[in-house]
Amino acid sequence: EQGNLFQTIDRHIHGTIENSIFRRLLGECLPQYARNEVNISNRIQANFTFILVKVDNSDYRNRLRKKLIATVAQCRDCGPSKNWLGNNSPRPQIGIFGLWQVQCLGGQEINDDDLEFIETNLIGSD
Repeated sequence: EQGNLFQTIDRHIHGTIENSIFRRLLGECLPQYARNEVNISNRIQANFTFILVKVDNSDYRNRLRKKLIATVAQCRDCGPSKNWLGNNSPRPQIGIFGLWQVQCLGGQEINDDDLEFIETNLIGSD
């Protein structure tokens, strides 16, 4: 739900590997000695930004989320750098698609209407 967005982002930044799949996926890529909550938090805070799009309709929000994931995953011009931490993931989809994501990778991509909606409803970054 949209009301949970900031709680979700906060869990990703300050949570634990038990309450954030993103933190768990990132932690799996670190050497054993570096797999701790403080190190994961520091990496996220130093290396990630968030862009927000206001989507009031929950059905469209869910469809758009899936379409955005699929669009990036299927982008032929996109991909992780050679040094990207995700290349060390034990989950093949992460290294192959270059996303901290294992679901919705092969779905429908965004269309021109979705892109216009995103551009119109972009509300900021952190």
